[in-house]
Amino acid sequence: MKSVWLWLGAVLGVVVVIGVVALTTSRIGAQANLQDKELGSSNERSSISNALTQLRDEVTRPIFTERDLASGSTQRVAFGPRHFYDQKELDEMGIRTLLGTYTQEFDEAEYRTINVGRSAELLNGTLLAPDEIFSMNSTIKQRTPENGYVEGIVIGPGGLLAMSYGGGVSITTAATWGAAFFAGLEPIEQQAHTIWIDRYTPGLEATVSWGSLDLRFRNTTASNILISAKANGTSVTVSMWGTPVYDEITATFGEREVFSDFSIIEQTGEGCVPQEGQPGFRIKVTRDFWRNKEIVKSEDFVTTYQPSTEVTCV
Repeated sequence: MKSVWLWLGAVLGVVVVIGVVALTTSRIGAQANLQDKELGSSNERSSISNALTQLRDEVTRPIFTERDLASGSTQRVAFGPRHFYDQKELDEMGIRTLLGTYTQEFDEAEYRTINVGRSAELLNGTLLAPDEIFSMNSTIKQRTPENGYVEGIVIGPGGLLAMSYGGGVSITTAATWGAAFFAGLEPIEQQAHTIWIDRYTPGLEATVSWGSLDLRFRNTTASNILISAKANGTSVTVSMWGTPVYDEITATFGEREVFSDFSIIEQTGEGCVPQEGQPGFRIKVTRDFWRNKEIVKSEDFVTTYQPSTEVTCV
């Protein structure tokens, strides 16, 4: 009799297990069907998943993204680290197309990756109202450890390389001025490096120094401008989005002229940074504003670079 009860218990256990498995399978199948109805095909689900992954990235994500919807239509979405804008908001702000963009490349170094990435993160998503003046220093904050910056190479007094917090943020600054240049914005304060560094386009670059030198420009359009920035280990791209005033803006580069020789020195001490010598020179860059295939306005930017001293550390 005891064996019979054991046999019946075993059968009952099997029935319960089968029931639980069937119920769980049914629920999983129902959830899958619901997901298929809500999100469409597996390709559409993958597209949405990829879009959500992009939304989590505060530094490298682009300002505009096209997302396929289940209906087959597309929706334009703009976003920065602090806000998301839908199509209606973009239209109301007058943000319709790309005004200007610029990519600045650089040699890979850990401090550059950190400082360029941090400055791009703070810059990305900046909204500039009509007639508003942009400040690079105010946007990317003081270069301190508390604000996410590390020590790196900067140009110090006399054009000599030195170590300081935020070394490399001028890479983002140069890209920002390049984008503003081709967006046709008005420079208020813009200064190139005192010596030419060969990563930059001569005459079309800018630098900053906390408390003494800023990059500032005015939004001269009648609409808002949205600034995007994305960085990686070897480049940063800054773009300006809004409503164009001109059909096209181009740059014409003059010849380098008025060369000046560099000197050679030896330095000692832990703070010494070796440096290659480079002649100084002057160059003119002309910005042309086009409308109906004609130049309607031109501006000249003349930059004079000091000689770069050759430094040997002994």
